[in-house]
Amino acid sequence: MLKSNREAEDLKLELRGVYNNMDSIQRQNTLDSIMGKRDTIILSYREDLLEQKVWKEIDASFGKAIANAYLNLDGSIQRQNILDSIARVSSKTRMERRYSMFVSAIKDKPVHYVLNLIPQDDQTLQVDTSKLAFNLFYFDKDYKGGLYVYCKDGQYSYQDDRYRTFSRQLGVNAPKVFRKIMQKQPKYLLYCSELEGMNTILYMLNNKIYVYRIIQMKEYELDDYIKKFWIIK
Repeated sequence: MLKSNREAEDLKLELRGVYNNMDSIQRQNTLDSIMGKRDTIILSYREDLLEQKVWKEIDASFGKAIANAYLNLDGSIQRQNILDSIARVSSKTRMERRYSMFVSAIKDKPVHYVLNLIPQDDQTLQVDTSKLAFNLFYFDKDYKGGLYVYCKDGQYSYQDDRYRTFSRQLGVNAPKVFRKIMQKQPKYLLYCSELEGMNTILYMLNNKIYVYRIIQMKEYELDDYIKKFWIIK
């Protein structure tokens, strides 16, 4: 997550033209200042940042302030500190906006933890034991949207406001499948991307694990699924 944030800030500075005349040391120092102690930052929920008009004005003001500070940068420590300070506040505000948007999206919604499974061999799945071993699903009342937060290899991967698919039929069937499964009140929802990617969702009920193939609208006990389709890689 820290790496992706650093790359994002690097790109934003470059697109603004802030990097145009910086040498490699200046670039490194600027990014180190922006990203420094990122893991200790405490973010606050800010409702004002949810408004697009307000955010555009804030974003534009940061861009202008950074550009002006850079144009007047003559290598002095004082002016460098000014640039670093603006960049730090800008970076934190961006993070607070993303954080506020996330909190707003999940507020007052029931969360479903979807545990990740990974192949142990070509016939066996095991529980993912990495740091972030689960996804978060927030269904709306019709199961047609909500929020889906995915983690992979122990790290945050991405999120979407619908069950992201590359198949029209999968997108049409997914809400129906989730509704059917949740009506059964499963003990756990499970997911394994190595099966058929987004086309399969797993769940545990009465100490048995089932695999639901979404496009086909058919479900199988896990052992039967493996014997029939042999899809685990």
